[in-house]
Amino acid sequence: MQKLNLLYFLILFFLVNTHQSKAQSLRSLILYSDAIVVAQESKTIEQNKFLSDYYESKKQQTNISIAEWLKTPLTKNLLKNIIVKDSTVVDFIIRRPEPVESIEPHREYYNLYFLKKTGKIYQTLYSKQYQSADYDLLKKAIPRLLSIKKIKDTKQKFSATVDWILENSKTDSYYRILPIYDLDTTSVFMRFYKQKSVIDTNNILAPLQRKKLKEIIFSDTTGYQLAIRTELVHLFYKDFAKETDAFLIKFIEEQISDLRGNEWKIKSALETLYANNKSYNTMADLIDNYNWYSNSDNGEELRKKLNNFLTEAKADK
Repeated sequence: MQKLNLLYFLILFFLVNTHQSKAQSLRSLILYSDAIVVAQESKTIEQNKFLSDYYESKKQQTNISIAEWLKTPLTKNLLKNIIVKDSTVVDFIIRRPEPVESIEPHREYYNLYFLKKTGKIYQTLYSKQYQSADYDLLKKAIPRLLSIKKIKDTKQKFSATVDWILENSKTDSYYRILPIYDLDTTSVFMRFYKQKSVIDTNNILAPLQRKKLKEIIFSDTTGYQLAIRTELVHLFYKDFAKETDAFLIKFIEEQISDLRGNEWKIKSALETLYANNKSYNTMADLIDNYNWYSNSDNGEELRKKLNNFLTEAKADK
C-alpha cells in the first residue's frame, strides 16, 4: 500500500511539473482562448471532497454574467450567462507570477476571463481585474492580434506579430504577462518561424523593431529585469553595443550595494554582457567561478572581483 501511495505521489509530481513546463505568454493566451469575456458579475462555488486524510479534491464552478464578449466562441448564439467548471486549466500556466495589486475604490475595474471551451463546458485559462484605461488598451490589442492571425504570407505575418508584441510590451503596462517573452529565441513563436526559414539569424528583427526593443528593455522599471535576459538583448546588441554595455555595467554597479539580495541579477547581467562582448579580461574568470567567489569569505571575494571588473569596464569606455 505504501508503495502504491509513493507511486501515486510520483505520478502526480511528474504531471504537475510537466504541465508547468508549458508556461505561456499573453499572445499565446489570447490565441489559445476560445472566448474572452468581460464579466458584469461572477460568483464562485467551491466543492471539497476528502479522498483520505492526506489528499483533498477541490472543484470549482463560477457563474458569470457577461457584459461583453472580446473574443467570441464558434457558436451561433452568444449567451448572457455561462458556467465555468474547474477554475484553472492545468496545462496552460502563465509564464511569470504577477505582483499583488491593491484595489482602489475610486477607480473603475473590469473583470476579464480567458476561457477554453470543451463541448458545452468552459474552463478558465486566466482571469484578471483591469483598470478602465488598461482595459481600453487590451480591448484594441485583442482584435488586432486576431486579424494578424489571418495573414497568409508567413513573412508578413511574422513581421506584423513582432510589431504587435513591441506595441503591447511597454514595461509600465497593464498586461504584466508581457508579450515580449515571445521574442526570446527559445520561444515557440521564434522557433516556429525559424523552422519555416522566415527568420534571418543574423538580423531577426527589422532595424526599427530592434530600436523599439532596445527602448522597451532600457525603460524597464517593473522589476522584470528584462535587461539581463540574454536572448532578448542579443536581438539588438550589434546596433547598440556601446550603449548596451554601459547600461549593463551601470546595472551591475547599482546591484552591488545589496550583494546578497542581488547575486542572481548580477550574474545574469554578467552572462548577458559576456555573451555579446568577450573583450573584458576579468569577465571569463568571474563568470566561471562566480559561485565559488560568492561563497568565499561571506561574499567579500565576489565583491572584490566585481569591483575589479567595474574598474576595467569603466577604463575601457
